[in-house]
Amino acid sequence: MLSEIDVEVSLEVYAWLLKYSEDQPRDDHGRFSAVPGAGTHPSKPDVHKPGTVKISPTKQRAFHGEPVKTKINLTNNETKAIAEAVVTQHLMKMGFKDAEEGARVVPREDWSRITGSKGGNNFPIDIYADHQAVEVKGGRISNGKTAQQWRVKYGQEPAYMKDWSNAKKLAWRSRQEDKIMQFKENGRRWLQDKCGKKVAAVTYTCIINPDTRHVDVFRFSGYHARISWMNPQALGGRYLKSYKY
Repeated sequence: MLSEIDVEVSLEVYAWLLKYSEDQPRDDHGRFSAVPGAGTHPSKPDVHKPGTVKISPTKQRAFHGEPVKTKINLTNNETKAIAEAVVTQHLMKMGFKDAEEGARVVPREDWSRITGSKGGNNFPIDIYADHQAVEVKGGRISNGKTAQQWRVKYGQEPAYMKDWSNAKKLAWRSRQEDKIMQFKENGRRWLQDKCGKKVAAVTYTCIINPDTRHVDVFRFSGYHARISWMNPQALGGRYLKSYKY
């Protein structure tokens, strides 16, 4: 049983993408452009490391509707890991004392067979807690308007797509999202069979203010390819509470 976790992104298929910022624009070919020094800060305190994240409830919200430039710029990897650490501890506070990293529940050699993701180095269920197979998504208050969403990431688009029609590009992107969603569902079904009881698909999302170290936590039933920050209720989601870490 873990009280803090140091986790990786759900699918190695697109883990390399984490060196780019979520709200970084794509070029004409759908590729992300590298920004020297992005996601780094010389005075970033150790408190942002997942293994040192400890949470306490607060009434102060992290996000107030508009993008805010922050002094501390978390990388995507740090954002994801902090979100998972916060959600794990939230679940434990809610009575799910067995909450732990999903990959620890499943034999490593079975990951690809269970999910159908060939060559994947990560199990696509972020956290397992009793009867819940949890997907965790994180975002930062500095995300621009177009990036104020929690979404599935499928990796960099191949260069040869530049000559495709928009319709063909959209179809390709949709297929990639569908594959990732299926990997998650396959993982949930395996956990359900293993446990011999219903295991629900649940998504927890976080919005993080790294300067004040406040995190807003939301919960949704099921897995979702895309959720807007501005209208989480549209998918049946709800704000739970905020924490300081």
